[in-house]
This record gives sequence, structure tokens and C-alpha cells, in this order.
Amino acid sequence: MGISRFRLLVLLAAALSLWLAIGESARADVCVTKTVKSTTGSVCVTTIKPEGGTPVSPSGGTVTVSGHTTVTATVTYSPKSLPAGELRGCGGERLTPSGCLTWYVNGAYTLTQLYPTSGSGTYVWTWSTSQYPNGGRTLSAQIKINGQSTQVNVPVSVANANPSSLRSPVPNGGKIPPFPAQAQSAGFTVVAVGDGPAGSLMTKAVADMVHRWDPDMLLYLGDVYQRGMKDEFLNFYQPVYGADWYRTLPTIGNHEYKQLPDGHDYFWYWNYPQQSPIVARGGGGWYSIDAGGWHLISLNSNVEMTRDPPSPQGNWLTADLAADRGSRPWSTTPCTMAFFHHPRFSDISLRKPSTSYLWSQLYPYGADVIMTAHSHVYERWRPLTNSGAPTDVMHGITEFVVGTGGNVLAQRWQTNDSRSAFRQNTRWGALKMTLYAHSMHYEYWTAKTGSGNSQTMIDAGDIPCHGSPVADKTPPTMTAAPAVEMAAPGGELSYLTKRAAPVRLRWAATDNLKAADLSFRVQRSCAGGTWRSSADTAQMTAVRWTRRGRSCRFRVQAVDGAGNVSDWAESRAVTARVVQEDRTGITHPDWRLASSPDFDGGHVRYSKVAGQVLRYSFTGRSVAWIGVRGTLRGDAAVFIDGSKVATVSLHASSPQFRQVLFTRNWAVAGEHRISIRVSGTAGHPRVDVDAFLHM
Repeated sequence: MGISRFRLLVLLAAALSLWLAIGESARADVCVTKTVKSTTGSVCVTTIKPEGGTPVSPSGGTVTVSGHTTVTATVTYSPKSLPAGELRGCGGERLTPSGCLTWYVNGAYTLTQLYPTSGSGTYVWTWSTSQYPNGGRTLSAQIKINGQSTQVNVPVSVANANPSSLRSPVPNGGKIPPFPAQAQSAGFTVVAVGDGPAGSLMTKAVADMVHRWDPDMLLYLGDVYQRGMKDEFLNFYQPVYGADWYRTLPTIGNHEYKQLPDGHDYFWYWNYPQQSPIVARGGGGWYSIDAGGWHLISLNSNVEMTRDPPSPQGNWLTADLAADRGSRPWSTTPCTMAFFHHPRFSDISLRKPSTSYLWSQLYPYGADVIMTAHSHVYERWRPLTNSGAPTDVMHGITEFVVGTGGNVLAQRWQTNDSRSAFRQNTRWGALKMTLYAHSMHYEYWTAKTGSGNSQTMIDAGDIPCHGSPVADKTPPTMTAAPAVEMAAPGGELSYLTKRAAPVRLRWAATDNLKAADLSFRVQRSCAGGTWRSSADTAQMTAVRWTRRGRSCRFRVQAVDGAGNVSDWAESRAVTARVVQEDRTGITHPDWRLASSPDFDGGHVRYSKVAGQVLRYSFTGRSVAWIGVRGTLRGDAAVFIDGSKVATVSLHASSPQFRQVLFTRNWAVAGEHRISIRVSGTAGHPRVDVDAFLHM
């Protein structure tokens, strides 16, 4: 009897072990593994926990989710270190040495985790399922290895008592928080920062520093990563700055437009309309408020900013500045700050020159400070005029760039502009300001983001408010109308598109005070149509697009530092004619024909034989040779009217199509001939003629 009882216990223990093993197998992760080049990557969804429930393994079939569901995944790579020349990233358009993870719902982008929740490669996030109707969905997690996607899919069933009902956690009713309008005797403290919420430890370190200051106001300068979706606001912005809604003035960044072209989820989070405020003291795509004795203006640098031609934002800004000037006595409250995402000036290439449209209203009005982000650095620029010329602090705008809120910092500077007064790209931090009735004190502090550094103030100073910078009423004068010629090779616009060709404009103007302070508005009209604006410029020359084969005119208007404008000066009508390689007037003995959709018109003539010549005879005052650059292209000699004028290299590290390779301009129209002779470069002799462009 004792032996039988022992055997029974053994059998029961074995059965229990088998049951546990089967249960453990049923709770296995859902994983996908792929090897690309020398890297093997695995992405696994490990648990899904509905709100108020317990974690569920995704391996047992469809998982029921509800409310704020917690999702956990892991990402592993072998080798752990990134091999030279290889790439790791995710579908959210990012490349990171340690990888990142992008989530999709029914194939629609939902959220990107740029940083793991822990150093072990575990990614945890909260999925707000009540934004969807009830029913089946597919939740997907994706990584990329050397450009190839690795994706794991989990079927889920959304079951909420109130489906499609997700509301913003910000209880502001769409209004701007209340602030004291008048200057405060002890000052009014404002903190500005942008480019932060990305789920990083650096973001939290900067936010912790800001909260220790306990400021009166927070200016958030835009960008909630990776694409400003609802779940990204709720996972990345809400945990660090959500509790500050009652003292926050936001502005929208470019990342909020990356997935949704109208930036919808930014406006959902803040309960704001996409354009002007629609309620008293309401927020919007652009809005303003008086606080601490200053006039503060939030603008949207992602949409149209022009006043001429009219745009909703440009018209609103004109009206806002006029109303402010009428309501505030500048003798006692002369201070103004505008803030928007993109800087006009930056030593990082992310600068946005078209924000000059906003400057062209803010500078004549007398704005003191412009606050921006976008470039992942801290920069303070010298006081500048509307044209970008340095001036004294009483007559210029001081621009700040504070893109150091916690996402990866810019690795290098693209330029070294002498107008930049201070810059740094190695420490995350925020700008702390104290606003007074007639001035502002500023301090840039770096956050403690590791054991080897500390919270440190590295830039500080004072900016007096100056009101209107110039009491000038005399308009500038355009002394020479814009001349239109072919744009030279190698510039920003030095290629053809299917509809447009680049031209260079040159003009002259003068002003009764300082011609160096002038800026210029440039417009184009083709075939007698509407005049359309392009970006303002501070130079008396600009490269712009003209329409191929259509008669176009350009006009330029000068604007001085006080906002006075000249009359428009208009160019002659020009027609940029593109002549393909086989048209009348072009001779090409022994040059061969090649076809590709990358070529203009689908074809080119080419030769690899030294000494072979292609000629084009035409009547005009400008000509350009259009061709192809690449690794197999060589040199060619260019002759004009029988005389050699240039040797052109077509060699490049990658293919470049429809390139402007050579231009020549004359004062008056005449009969000319351009000849292209193959030099026969050793190893890569080929020379292409795609088309000629002449006016």
C-alpha cells in the first residue's frame, strides 16, 4: 500500500510538471527574428495588460483589450554593438545605434519608442484603446535592420463601454490659462524649451529641473516625438509636462505634422482650433496674451505666414499687432516676445528662411525677443534687424534657439555665423527667463543627465525692451528692376524639374537710412496669372523657379527696417525654353542615344569618345547645358561661338539627373553656338547632353 501511494505521488508530480510546461509554452512570447547582413534582430511582444486586468500572453490567440492597455515588448540584437556600415532603426523614420520600436494599429502608424524603457531592451507603453470603435484590430511592432522591416503582429479585440470616446487629459476648455497681465514687482518667471518628449531619460532630467524652478509660465516650443500622435502625447508629453497645463503656452512643431498633414492630434491634445482662437482668451494655431507686462505671441511656422499675398495667419498677426499697439502705452509697457518652432537663423541646417515673413511684421512693430527650437542645440543670436544685419540691443530682435529638451542633440555645426553670440550642442537644458516691465533677464541651464555632469548655468544676460526701433517714414527706392538670367551650376537650385527651371534675379535698391537693413519681397507671375510670393531675402539677388515654356515675370519690393515699402519693380517677361537633345539646331555626329525615365524627356545623347563634339545653335541672351553627373561621367570642354570658355567635370559619387552643368548670359539677345567636346577622362569618359535651356 505504501509503494502504491508513492507511485501515485510520483505520477501526480509528473502530471503537474507536464501541465506547468504546457502552460509555460502557451504563455510564450510572440516573436519574429530576421538576419540582414551581419546583424540578427528579434522583436517580441511579451505581455498585454488591459486596464484594470492582468497581463495576458499574446501567444494564445486574439487578446481582448480595453481602456489604457499596457503593452510590453523586447528588442534584441546580435551582435549588441552596431557593426560598421550597418543600420538599425524602425518604421518611425529614425536610425539609432541601439535600435527603436514603432507600433502600428491595422497598419496605421501609432507610436515610436526611440528609447527602451530599461537598458535591457524592454519597451513598455500605454495604448489608449478607447480612441477606436470596438472590434478586431491588429497590433504590430516593427524594427528595421539595414533598411529591411522585421514586424510581429498580434490580433486584438477592442472592447470598451464607450468606444471612440478618447478625450484629451488637458482640462483647459480650449482656453489659455489665466496669467497676471501687468508686470510683477519680483518679476514673472518663464521657462522655454522644445524638442523634448521622446521617452528619454534626458527629457525627464530637463523636466525635473524645470519643476524645481516652479516657474509662472512654461513655453513649450514644439515637437512631440516621433510624429505627434495621440498615444505619443499621452506616453511622452503627458508624464513629464501634462501636469503643467495650467501654466503652459504651447506652439506646434514640425513633427506633429509628420503623420497627419493638419497636425490634428496636437490640436486634440490642447483642445485648440487649427487657426485663430474661436473663444475669448482661447488658444489656437496662433494666439496671443498679455502676461507679466509683456505681449506674448504664439505662431505656427509650419503653415502660410505671409501678409502679402494674404494668409489667415499673416492677416491675424497684422490685426493682433495693431490691437496691441492701440491698447498698450509703450512708454510704460514696451515689451514683446513671439515664439514659434522654426528658427530663421541657426548654425544647424534646420533653419527656415521663410519665417522672415513673421519677422517682417514683428521687427517694424518693435518686438524684442523671438523664441524658437527645431535645431537640437542652444543658440543665442546677436540683436538683428529685419534684413539679418547685426545692430544694437535697442534696435534689434534677439533670437533664441532652445531645442535641447531631451531628444538626441545635433552632432555637428553646419556653419559658424559671426552673428551667433553663444551656442552649445553637448548638454540638454532649458532657458529660464524673468520678465520685468522694461527688460528680461535670461539664464540657460544644463540639466543633470548623468553622474559626470551637474545642473549648470552656462549663458546669462539682460535684454532691455525698446519699443519701435526706427521712427522712419521714408520708403526705400528700387533703383534697378530685377534682371533675369540663367542660374549658375552648384547652387541651391541647379537642376530642372518637370515643370520648372532655376533663374537668378539681380536688382538694386537704396534707403534714406541704411541700405544694409533692407529686406526684399519677391513674387512671380506666369502667363498673366496671379502674383505668387516666395521667401523674403536680405540680398539684392536671389535664385527662384520659373515655369518651363511659359512667359513669366518677376517683381521685387524693398522693405526697410521701419516697415516702409518701395514700389514694386518688375522684370521683363522671360520664357525658359527647354530644347531636347534631338531637336533642330543640335548636331551630334556619332553620339549615342540612351533612355531612362530619370532623363528629361526620357532620353539623352552621350559619348565616351575623346574629341567627339555636340553643337547647338540658338538665338537668345542666356543658355544652360543640362546633363547627368555620376561615377562613370568624366570631363568635357565647353566652347561658345568657337572659343573654349570652360572645362566641366561631370563626375560625382552618386547619380544626379537634370543637372545644370554650365550657363552663359549676355546683355542682349543674339545668335550663338554652344559646343560640348568629350575630354576622354581615363576610367570614366562618358559625357551626357540631356537638354539645353535658353531664354
